[in-house]
Amino acid sequence: MIRLVKLLYIADRKCLQKSGNPIIGDRIVAMKYGPVLSRTYDIIKGEDTESEKWDKYFEKFQNTIKLRKSPGLGSLSKFEIEILQEVHELFEHMAEFDIVEETHDYPEWKNNRPGDCSRPIPYEDILDAVGLGDKVDSIREDTESVEFMRQLLR
Repeated sequence: MIRLVKLLYIADRKCLQKSGNPIIGDRIVAMKYGPVLSRTYDIIKGEDTESEKWDKYFEKFQNTIKLRKSPGLGSLSKFEIEILQEVHELFEHMAEFDIVEETHDYPEWKNNRPGDCSRPIPYEDILDAVGLGDKVDSIREDTESVEFMRQLLR
């Protein structure tokens, strides 16, 4: 589970860096083992209203996640799929806690070290860390528009 949670965050961060938009667009928190997509993590743990949908496709046994059946590509763009594949290839040979250490080097985590609890990472910290600090306002507007449309289409 640690590997999945870390790789999803890294892919979201990389997509944000390259395009100005994340793949998932979740709230980010700093936790003991690095930055985490908060709601996504809650869904995986079975602690969110969307967890039932997740459970149709994935099985969780202790800290292991197994695919039950393919969820398909949904609304992922070709670009997002390429980012996910790139992140997988970069980290596929690393142990989980080596990936954790990698994320501990991210400035957004270093600036928001949580101790033994979780702590929100301001979006601005992530944008600064990936070199987009000067575009905070326009990216925030785009992200809010996309989220508004997602909510509208549910």
